[in-house]
Amino acid sequence: MINVDPAYLNTLWLDPNTAAPADKVDGLSVFMHEIAHGLGVSGYRDTNSGSLPGYATPWDQLVSINQNGSAYFTGYYAQKNWGGPVPVTTLNNGQQYFHLFNSDHEHGGQDLMNGIYFYYQTRYDISSLDIAIMRDLGYSVNDGSPYVAKDFNFDGTSDLLWRDASGHINQWLIGSGGQISAAPNIGTIGSEWVAQGIGDLNGDGTGDILYRDGAGHINGWLLDTHGQVAVAPNIGTIGAEWTFQGLGDFNGDGTSDILWRDSAGHVNEWQLNSDGAVAFAPNIGTISAEWQKKAIADFNGDGRADILWQDTAGHVNAWLLNSNGQVVSAPNIGTIGAEWTLIGTGDFNGDRVADLMWRDSAGHVNEWLLDATGKVSSAPNIGTIGAEWTLIGTGDYNGDGTVDLMWRDTAGHVNEWLLDATGRVAAAPNIGSIDSGWTIVA
Repeated sequence: MINVDPAYLNTLWLDPNTAAPADKVDGLSVFMHEIAHGLGVSGYRDTNSGSLPGYATPWDQLVSINQNGSAYFTGYYAQKNWGGPVPVTTLNNGQQYFHLFNSDHEHGGQDLMNGIYFYYQTRYDISSLDIAIMRDLGYSVNDGSPYVAKDFNFDGTSDLLWRDASGHINQWLIGSGGQISAAPNIGTIGSEWVAQGIGDLNGDGTGDILYRDGAGHINGWLLDTHGQVAVAPNIGTIGAEWTFQGLGDFNGDGTSDILWRDSAGHVNEWQLNSDGAVAFAPNIGTISAEWQKKAIADFNGDGRADILWQDTAGHVNAWLLNSNGQVVSAPNIGTIGAEWTLIGTGDFNGDRVADLMWRDSAGHVNEWLLDATGKVSSAPNIGTIGAEWTLIGTGDYNGDGTVDLMWRDTAGHVNEWLLDATGRVAAAPNIGSIDSGWTIVA
């Protein structure tokens, strides 16, 4: 419920279809602003001291107050949208700590959640920053910037993870030019633990690592924005009859979920919450043994991960999932010969739909570029590569919004194919070499 002072009501223009006149405040803007407070842009901080009473809302938890009294909203998606921590109102104007900005010109003076002034004759629209804040507060929304897979340090580019025979785990943190900016060690793990995959297990925008040991314990290494391990919770235990199939955000809530398949063909999800714990574990179907899971990605651009299967005859099918992580359709995408192997998936042409990358026995590399219906729109050849090269990863290694390819040869050289917006190779730099004692993780 929104209570409006009758005196203030007289200042509002209540027709949402026409512009407010010079002596009125746009009522639609005011009500949208207040609805945003109801959705979570609110908290318990004392408006004088900024202190908390011992409990906090998600907004409170994401507002950081500096020693000089300034305050910032530090949610991942908001920072990604704004380019850093977002200024929070701290002026002693009755709006402090629960609004944005400290002057009427920040963000062009047009942000719906500004804490300074609503001008007459002005419509304040919902901005991409406002949408990003809602996503940080736990809502399933689209802030206009895709999640960057395997980004361990919150810089907008995908990174690489390595493990040696002694269990040392090292990163290659990749900068915006596609080159290595740092190579930290982030820990050591025993040989009984096998990395299953990399995904955002707690929805904070950084890549995390999922491990499973021989007894079926499932643990996560949840990384902070510096790429270091913040916590390492046990997520659950699963029997030997279940095989890990992959990670993906199957219900569109911003956290990666875990897909399992048992020896009878039952396919189950572990849907994770923002703590990295299992919230639900639904069965989503059964599939026969001639079908093998080939990839998990968003094949129709709806913001949720889907599942790609291929059978022994070369038929390629997708299970397209809804917001509950359930199968809503299972289209056939195409058929491909046995000489072709699927080597990777990703949005290779920047249209927000995942595509397929194939390589044949002669080294030809072809794409299936998919449209928003999950169908193949084109299938270009993008190059040929020798048998000594193995694809070790796909990701956006230069931060341009298209997924690229990372190769390693038998001598340890690591090269990229940086793709442009047509899915073609724009550049192919060498980014380093690594000895045979190191293997790529997941």
